Amino acid sequence: MNTQLFRAIDGLKLPAEHRALLRPGESESDSHGNVHQLPRFFYEVASWQEAHEIRLAPHFKLAELMTVDCREAELLLREFPHYVPCAIVLLARFLEDFRREVDAPVFVSANGGYRSPAHRMGGAKSIHAWGTAADIYRVGDTFLDDIKSIEKYAAIAVSLSPAVLVRPFGSGAGDAWWTPLLMGPSGLCRASLLLATADPGLRKGMAAMVPDAAHPPISCAH
Repeated sequence: MNTQLFRAIDGLKLPAEHRALLRPGESESDSHGNVHQLPRFFYEVASWQEAHEIRLAPHFKLAELMTVDCREAELLLREFPHYVPCAIVLLARFLEDFRREVDAPVFVSANGGYRSPAHRMGGAKSIHAWGTAADIYRVGDTFLDDIKSIEKYAAIAVSLSPAVLVRPFGSGAGDAWWTPLLMGPSGLCRASLLLATADPGLRKGMAAMVPDAAHPPISCAH
């Protein structure tokens, strides 16, 4: 992991305008009423050039996991430095493991990596606000646009670790939250590889590596 350029930042020490958008350490309730704390610690990213230079894993650069569109808050979209939760290094590790198992390039959509709590797609209730989720729309030459391909790669993803969750395929009214269809400027994103810590033991282990990975929400708006 090429992270020599990374500088860890306590979000509570950021300027007021950034704190208002990133809400470091603030509590947020998910769709089931469970309360979680938003990320407090971030890596500072000085420029897009730096984001393209930082390789979080052999096949994943930071830029791939922080690309957003105009639905992001103007300050966080247009001005540098940018800030990404420290947990993003864990996400990259699981994506690399997934790529190794499928033996093919893995494509993450725009808005499919980290999105701030101020982003108009999901906002603070989205697991993307923790930097622990990736929307995968293509694996190798296969676009994830049907149940067969989604279930094939979902099975591979969940086999990586008990800490990996994958949003199942569903289209009925009762499955609305679970439907992995996300329309965006990048086109289609029909599968989500979600990193979450459902097990208390895993929660402690991940917290020891990255403070903000201790309480990512499992049930929340996409």
